[in-house]
Amino acid sequence: MLTPLQIVWLIYLLQASSYFTGGVTALIGVILAYLNLDGSSPLLGSHLRQQIRWFWWSLLWVVLGTLLSLILVGYLVLLVWFVWSVYRLVKGLHCLNRQQPVD
Repeated sequence: MLTPLQIVWLIYLLQASSYFTGGVTALIGVILAYLNLDGSSPLLGSHLRQQIRWFWWSLLWVVLGTLLSLILVGYLVLLVWFVWSVYRLVKGLHCLNRQQPVD
């Protein structure tokens, strides 16, 4: 059985691997985040909430960027989303490694 801290790490890894799996692992990660949100410590709760927000914002921007790619501006939207999402993942992992909430 995984500890709550290991679950948060696993969700970050699932989110990172979603760049290569078409988002399937991100969906698994957000389900795990929702399942573990109740009763989590304030530290891990901040990371789980961040991971949930990351998923929904990513879904919004990827869908929007994909639709707008028909008029070429969508590629810029997807590039900005990619940079933003990598930044959020790295920041979250950095904070988790330092035992700090992500805010």
